[in-house]
Amino acid sequence: MGKPLFAAPKGTRDLLPDEAGRFSRIEAAFRRACGLFGYEEIRTPHLENVDLFARAVGETTDIVEKEMYTLQTKGGDKLALRPENTAGVLRAYLEAGLHRTAPRQRLFYIGSMFRHESSQKKRWREFTQAGVECLGSPHPEADAEVVALALHVFAELGLEVRTELSTFGCPDCRGRFRAALAEHYSARKDGLCPDCARRLERNVFRLLDCKDERCRAMAAEAPTIERFLDAACREHFAAVQEQLRGQKLEFVLNMRLVRGLDYYNRTIFEFFLRTECGRQDALGAGGRYDGLGELLGGPRVHAVGFALGVDRIALALAGAEQRRRRVEVYIAAEPGEAGVQVPALARDLRKRGVSCATDVAQRQLGAQMEEADRLGAMFAVMLGVREVVPGQAVLRDLDSGVQRSHDLSQLVDEIVGRVEEKRRELRS
Repeated sequence: MGKPLFAAPKGTRDLLPDEAGRFSRIEAAFRRACGLFGYEEIRTPHLENVDLFARAVGETTDIVEKEMYTLQTKGGDKLALRPENTAGVLRAYLEAGLHRTAPRQRLFYIGSMFRHESSQKKRWREFTQAGVECLGSPHPEADAEVVALALHVFAELGLEVRTELSTFGCPDCRGRFRAALAEHYSARKDGLCPDCARRLERNVFRLLDCKDERCRAMAAEAPTIERFLDAACREHFAAVQEQLRGQKLEFVLNMRLVRGLDYYNRTIFEFFLRTECGRQDALGAGGRYDGLGELLGGPRVHAVGFALGVDRIALALAGAEQRRRRVEVYIAAEPGEAGVQVPALARDLRKRGVSCATDVAQRQLGAQMEEADRLGAMFAVMLGVREVVPGQAVLRDLDSGVQRSHDLSQLVDEIVGRVEEKRRELRS
């Protein structure tokens, strides 16, 4: 065979049915959680003005310096494909005047983001984020609420995660912390990687998040922000922890945690698979960003939120899931007259809320049973089997292998009852 005429652009990929199904499952769980917590959906453009991210994310961040996709229109407008969506949501909130008419907003979004990153596992140039923004409250209850919402999503998906919690303080706290970090790293400047040697003069906080082993060793010896917190920031952070403990939500303190975007203050957090050791890619992260409204030229807006990496969560689900259930029942029939009964039986089962699939390729019974297994069906109905008396069909439990013959007149009721029993077992 020759080479395909086209391929997906480097760093992007197609979501084939298995992975698309996981994405849909994640998005459905996220939407349900947002509904339970009273969050409403917002949709913002994929294209925003470049300056929005230069101001919000920070001109010295890797996102703005290296990763952002930009273009210039024929009219001279400089636009960017959104690399994240918090800035866009807050821009929409301010542009619509919600800070004046309805300042307290609970918003969520799901959509594609774009960053020109090196192609590697778990990092795509087009990726999906699901996030929330709780706007209008300065109180620790809001911080705890968004953490609780994220953990609700992970629990519904059956993923055990580790929540790492820290604080980034206020601008005054960070000023003192910045000076201490600069002193720490300046004394070790010759050992820094080239990127961090440059960052030292422009954004010393970025050095704490470097993946280079030399820089990680220096970060382990660097001062932590807790020494530089003022009384108000200490009180806020303690209250967030108290709120989480009151809801029996587990977390670990990591005072070396940093976020890669400039707009964060006070509470910050990240979520990792509990089974992974060391610093793995986070499944999601977030924090408080009370100063972002002012960075965008508007008023101060108290805000806290998070973004979940749907692509990474899908990979985690793929590693954790067993045989995936695409349908509950597969109806197979020996070639010939038995196949005439299949459409009516499938119709009756679907009317009763049972998902089922049938053969549409006129294959032999063995090939149909292979497809039933591939589809992860709970049960298979076999029609026209020679050893079975006329007017009966075989119902096989594909998990246990146990099978029995049933009269066709009672078959639908029998299947519905067995499927409902399996559903109860899976929920318990």
